[in-house]
Order: sequence, then C-alpha cells, then structure tokens
Amino acid sequence: LFDNTTYLLYQCGSTPPADVVDNGNFNAVLEIPLSNVGLSQTPHIGFMEQLELVDEIAAFLTDTDFISSPCFLDEIAAGNVLT
Repeated sequence: LFDNTTYLLYQCGSTPPADVVDNGNFNAVLEIPLSNVGLSQTPHIGFMEQLELVDEIAAFLTDTDFISSPCFLDEIAAGNVLT
C-alpha cells in the first residue's frame, strides 16, 4: 500500500454502490477476500506458507535468487507462479 492511496474494499458476492465507485475517490476497487496476490518481498512468502495460502500467490515481482523456501521455489519451477 502506498501513501495517499485509497482503496474501496467490498465483500465478494456483493456489489459496491455505483455512485461510490464512480465518484473518483478511490485508486482501486477490490473484491475481498482476494483470490490471487503478487508478492514483492521474500518475507511475505513465510506468512503465506503459515496461512496455507501459497496457492493464492500468482506472481513474485522481484529477484528469485533471495527465495529460501524450497516449496515456493518448486511452485515457481512448476510454472504456478509468474516471475
């Protein structure tokens, strides 16, 4: 998340009010819970593993040389995670 960035989060299965979405006050409108995420730092991998959410990682956005998780490296090698 970035400074001065606003997000409208709405529960899956619901529809956010169009007037709220269209008012231009939000940088992004996101349905929660998120179904896929991209990670940009290696510490997040361990948290996702502990939460048993590795399958939800769609992309790793930085250098893979610093990844120490064998399981996550297997996911990358299998083509399940974009790098």
